[in-house]
Amino acid sequence: MEISSSVRASAGWLPTSDERARLGALADALEVNGRSLASLEAMQALLIAHMVEVAQEQYAREARALADGEEGRGWSFRALAEEIAGVLGCARATAEARMADAVALVNRYPRVLASMQEGRVSAGQARVIVELGDELESATARARFEELVLGVLAEHALTPGRLRPVAEAVAERLQPRSLRERHEEEAGRRRVVFQRGRHGMGWVRMYVSALVGEGIVDRSRQLAEELAAADVDGSDERTAEQRQVDVLCDLALAGAPTAGPQGVPTGLAGIRASVQITIPARAFIAAAEHRAAGAAEIGGGGDDELADPCPDGDTADATAQGSGRDAFGRPTERLVGGAAVLCGHGVIPIVQAVELAELVKLCV
Repeated sequence: MEISSSVRASAGWLPTSDERARLGALADALEVNGRSLASLEAMQALLIAHMVEVAQEQYAREARALADGEEGRGWSFRALAEEIAGVLGCARATAEARMADAVALVNRYPRVLASMQEGRVSAGQARVIVELGDELESATARARFEELVLGVLAEHALTPGRLRPVAEAVAERLQPRSLRERHEEEAGRRRVVFQRGRHGMGWVRMYVSALVGEGIVDRSRQLAEELAAADVDGSDERTAEQRQVDVLCDLALAGAPTAGPQGVPTGLAGIRASVQITIPARAFIAAAEHRAAGAAEIGGGGDDELADPCPDGDTADATAQGSGRDAFGRPTERLVGGAAVLCGHGVIPIVQAVELAELVKLCV
């Protein structure tokens, strides 16, 4: 049977044997280069950490020279940051961040450092491990976290972005305090900031509950889509993203505050968006039983009392849209324990997820 000309043309992109050999050699060289870069990053961290040790000695000498009860002003650390910034060609704030990262890596994560020196862990992966591991207060917990995450990386080649949710879930299992307690403490830091951009533009950033933030983004997208649907004559030349931004600006500048005497639902009750949450089934049942019994709060000792740390059963989804999965295809709650999961955005307190699920039932 004769092969058509279109089929012959479509096969023209396939590499020849010579091209396959060249690509294979270049890929091998690229892999070796990546390992070398990781090793060099580890050496840079060691050098910076040793420089910080010198600055600490200077600081201690400065403090001893001052009157009793006074602390040093930290000139040695500022001078070191300026020197590192000059050598690396970066801002002083960036140099200070690298100093902190280097000290953490060298002093608290020796196995990660060794893996970097051997080229098995990249600098990006190491930063994720250090950032999430430092949220654990216990040195024993950090060591266990380091061991577990390195074990995952030994079996699966994860990019820093894919490693983050897995490492976050591992860290969650090792936290001594419940997620609900930590969430309530962190909620006290919510704020709005403006960051200047270029050409008279800028960024408005809000630090809010992940659940509320996802609801805001999705609701503004829904309103923008309604505007687009109403544009029957095609006169609105804005893109979908531009309409979404304009919707948020109009609501923020022209809307009235709804908290308090007006009686308009706010917080979780004010969500009119599609958010996908996974709740361990046993936690959901326990929470419902607590509410049915008239308990003032869900759980007396934190979220972990509401669920089996490694449940074997199915999960209940607050929006009936499916179950969350980790990077390996396993149910996310197996790693998260007693926490619920805002799909795509990490863990949230079970009490928040259950409250939203009950509001969903009221609205159906």
